Amino acid sequence: MAAGSLPEGIERARIELGLSFSLGVAQMATKGYAALEVEQTYIRTRDLCLKLSEHRRLFPVLWGLWTYYLIGADLSKAAEVAKEMLERWEAAGDPVARIEALHAQGTTLGYMGCVIEGREYLQEALDRYRANPYRFYASVYVLDPAVSCLAMLARLEVGLGHVDRALSYVRDASELSARLNHPQSLAYASCFTGMIQFFRQDYAGSLAALDHALQLSKEHGLPQIREWCRIFRGWTQFKSGAGRRRIVRQLLTEAILLSLTGGAIGIALAYVGVPLLVALMPEYSVPHEAVIQVNGAVVLFTFAVAVFTGILFGMAPAFSAREDRCARFHAGCRAGFAGTAGAGKTRSALIVLEVALTMVLLVGAGIAIRGFLAITQAHLGFETSNVLTLQLNLPQGAYKSWDSRTAHLNRILDSIERTPGVIAAAGTLTAMPPNIGFNTGFGNTRASRVGGQSEMPHRTDL
Repeated sequence: MAAGSLPEGIERARIELGLSFSLGVAQMATKGYAALEVEQTYIRTRDLCLKLSEHRRLFPVLWGLWTYYLIGADLSKAAEVAKEMLERWEAAGDPVARIEALHAQGTTLGYMGCVIEGREYLQEALDRYRANPYRFYASVYVLDPAVSCLAMLARLEVGLGHVDRALSYVRDASELSARLNHPQSLAYASCFTGMIQFFRQDYAGSLAALDHALQLSKEHGLPQIREWCRIFRGWTQFKSGAGRRRIVRQLLTEAILLSLTGGAIGIALAYVGVPLLVALMPEYSVPHEAVIQVNGAVVLFTFAVAVFTGILFGMAPAFSAREDRCARFHAGCRAGFAGTAGAGKTRSALIVLEVALTMVLLVGAGIAIRGFLAITQAHLGFETSNVLTLQLNLPQGAYKSWDSRTAHLNRILDSIERTPGVIAAAGTLTAMPPNIGFNTGFGNTRASRVGGQSEMPHRTDL
């Protein structure tokens, strides 16, 4: 029985809570940490927990909501949820809850620029974990809390300029992940190890750690860690002397593969979709002699544009792979993981271009809608009020002569005219306005045979 079919009450709330609790984790995994559905699900689940006084379930729900706001860069709301976690950890009756609450508060403060305060919360969480290590719930928190705290502490130490101290933190995180035999935490720790080694200009060590993290992220389905590793691996290769040519070759290969794949999928959809659309078109909507099919020249042009666009944007990182920009990126990361000014200008230019194209599309859509409304309000040349039209199909083989057919239609028209309230009745062998009849003219069935017409239609509009 669906929960929605149950009457309002405690039983329905308990069933909905169990479903919502699992749904939030599933949506994070399938739609992404910052998907709008994740926030809606976790807010609803939090309300149900408070309604049912489910304090043990409430804390993991707050953690999911905090993760949503943190990944979505809504730090003010993330700070509010982290504060609520600190207030409610004791009611959860779970020792891991306090560590996660301290980790959430420290991480949020770190991202908000309060590095010293954030470091204190993270250090307290780490001290409590070391004093009495608890087994965390991988299905709920994904990463070990101590590993997360160590990685975040390393990030904050880099921001403060203590790179060697940051390296000790990430090494501790890697050792702890290996002891726990938890691949997700190990991939996370290895990724941060590669980042810290990059800041220390130990490019060989950075590549080794990033390659290890890439392998783990591919094996265990961790796309976010994989993309982090790819970004830092590219910069590390450049700084280690791999050369611009090698980076360009790698990016070009990836761009060509993606472009060709996307173009091929588009062509397949065109050749499959056009016949389906034609089959769904109403009869007589286009002339029968018109042939609607995929145009080869248009397909080739579109395919070429798709491939060129994919290669152009796929090669964009290589255009900025210059020593001066790499140095600015390195300095920006050491100062607080900020992006470079060049990257900001590129993003701003792309945003302006997207907004401009959107405005063009909106204006075009508005003009098209205005034209459509004008057509619907145009006068057709005759009064359409109190007019009823219908189509009469004569049986195949019946009324073979024009005289018998005309007589039959005249009897029908006479019967209609005798109907009370009918002012006049008429018929035509072609389409009724505003419809059109291709290669035909209008005729009245009361008149004699249409001149020069050798075939007798079996359809009449009245």
